[in-house]
Amino acid sequence: MEILSRFLHVKSMMIFNGSDFTRFLTSNRSEVLFILLLMALALRLPRLRKKGLFLYDEAAYYRDTLCVNQLFRFIASNFLELFSYKKKNEEEKIAFIMKFKDAVFYHYTYFKRWHLYLHMIFTRIVKQKDLALTIPPLILGVAAIPVVYLTTEAVFGAKCAFISASIIALSGLHILHSRSAEPETGSALCYLLAMLFSIYEKKYLAGGGGLFTAESLGTLAA
Repeated sequence: MEILSRFLHVKSMMIFNGSDFTRFLTSNRSEVLFILLLMALALRLPRLRKKGLFLYDEAAYYRDTLCVNQLFRFIASNFLELFSYKKKNEEEKIAFIMKFKDAVFYHYTYFKRWHLYLHMIFTRIVKQKDLALTIPPLILGVAAIPVVYLTTEAVFGAKCAFISASIIALSGLHILHSRSAEPETGSALCYLLAMLFSIYEKKYLAGGGGLFTAESLGTLAA
């Protein structure tokens, strides 16, 4: 509470002395980000359990998750038979294909694999499936706030970083996507990380290379 009251006091005085506010943000970055994250969660969590899936795309993503689950289950139960597929005669191949079609009864239509894998993980952990589908976008949406702050701070300074992160935390559109079972918040986070790594790449990664580069994160988001 002491940090919050101090934060609100400095915020009210920033119009009169902007340099003090900038110094406050620089010296208390962790506390400022913590308050922004709490504010974002307070706007995104209410009635999440009762929200359900109200968009067609959300239901389609759940269908895709079921499809991939069935595909992995079929591969696991027919692993050895898959390796001997080329040695089968035509009748055996047709029988195996029909067996596959019976096990995986529809094709998935969306191709953001990381989104499907997150849904697969959380639908196994959380019993309520519509809630399980909204947890990954919520986590990724809230995670975007500190990334926006750090990216903007590196280019424009602490004051612009605070304003930008506050806009994201309070944005109605961002809140909506953070509460839906869609990949927009995850894609946005990947693009933001690509921007952040582009700025800090030479400093922290010695010119790039490896998995977590701006190029790889941009490809992941696409």
